[in-house]
Amino acid sequence: MPREHERSAGVAGSGEIWLNLKAIAFYARHEYASLNASIWRQMLLISLHEFGHIALGHCRILGKRYENDRQFKIHIENQADAKAKEWMGKVLSCDSRLYQPNFLGVVDIIRRRHEQPLRKIPRGLYFIERLQSYRCHITGGQLNLSDVAVNLHIKNHEKKPQVYKLIHKHGDDLARVHIDSAGRHHHFWVWGDLPIIAQRLAGEET
Repeated sequence: MPREHERSAGVAGSGEIWLNLKAIAFYARHEYASLNASIWRQMLLISLHEFGHIALGHCRILGKRYENDRQFKIHIENQADAKAKEWMGKVLSCDSRLYQPNFLGVVDIIRRRHEQPLRKIPRGLYFIERLQSYRCHITGGQLNLSDVAVNLHIKNHEKKPQVYKLIHKHGDDLARVHIDSAGRHHHFWVWGDLPIIAQRLAGEET
C-alpha cells in the first residue's frame, strides 16, 4: 500500500491495485455475517471497486481535481461503486457463496492479525461469535438467522419473533444445518439465499 494512501481500504494504480487488510478487517466488523464471510466479501467488494476505477479509466484523469473537488470525487467514487455492484451481482449469480474458500486460509490470517486490536466486546460475546464462525465454516454457511433479518432490512426484527418464524418457513429448505452435541439445530444461509428469501417474504407481513 503506497504510504500516502495507507488509511484507504484499497488503491488503484496503472493496471494494479493495493489492498489494506487492516482496514478491510475493520469494515468487516460492521457487516452482519460471520466474520470470515464479512472479511471475504469486503475483500472482494473493495477489489472490484478498485478494478472499477481501472476499467473506467479513472487512473488517467485523477489528480489535484480529485483531491480538491469534493463533488468530482464523489462522482468518481460512485461510478466505481456502481461498477463494483454490477460485477458483484455477476459473481453472486455464478456462486452463491461469492467463491469464499472452504478453508479459512488468507481470510483467517487477516482475521487473526487484525481482530484483536479492534475488539472491545465482552468475553462471552466473543466466544459466541467464534462459535458461530466455526459452525459456519464446517457447514459452508455465512449468515445466521439474525444476519438474514438484518440483511433483508427488516426493522426491529429482534422485537418481532414472527419474523424469525417466517424466515424459517421460507428459508429452511435453503439452509445449511449444524446439529450440536445437545441435538439442537442451527441454521445458516449464504449470500445467494438472501434474494430468494426476500422474494418469498414479499407477500408476508413483517
